[in-house]
Amino acid sequence: MAPIREIYIQENINDNDNEVIELPEQIEDIQIPEQYSEEPDSAEYILAQDKNDLYYAKFAKDVYNDNRNNIDDYIYENDHSTDRYGTYINPKEVVIAVKGTTGKGGLEDYRLNSGILLGSLSGSAMFTKPIYDIQQKINELKQLHPEKKFRVSGHSLGGSLASFIGVDNPDIDVTSFNRGEGAGFISSAI
Repeated sequence: MAPIREIYIQENINDNDNEVIELPEQIEDIQIPEQYSEEPDSAEYILAQDKNDLYYAKFAKDVYNDNRNNIDDYIYENDHSTDRYGTYINPKEVVIAVKGTTGKGGLEDYRLNSGILLGSLSGSAMFTKPIYDIQQKINELKQLHPEKKFRVSGHSLGGSLASFIGVDNPDIDVTSFNRGEGAGFISSAI
């Protein structure tokens, strides 16, 4: 099963009361020794994994933009994107970045965030449509690009949706940033 990695990063509030993802100044500046232990619990191994995962925060950040951009050698594919998610493709990989809550999301964002809050009290039923839409796009892209690796990345609400996708797709790597987790007292009461 591919990993579902959760990372919590610093967020600031800008003048529009929207969350802004703050990345380290230069992800490339994170220093990892050239030779390091491959033991999963070694500090160097964890740092290398975190550096790799932080790279995908660029996609989770870009998907909030009205005018999305290419990222390094990944081409933004407008024809395979919606307002909720963006698709970025390079020669080896397809990245689906899922947008979180915005001030423009209206009732749809409210409904999806309520689903996160409710969690095991049938809150996941509120995710059916966006998860179905993203899954359909992944299936289509797998037909077009069977040789490529797939990854889903998302922030906040988008991180929650990405995690749901990862559960049903063990061949896809998922990286979520500040994923919504809901009210613990509701889940623990069941």
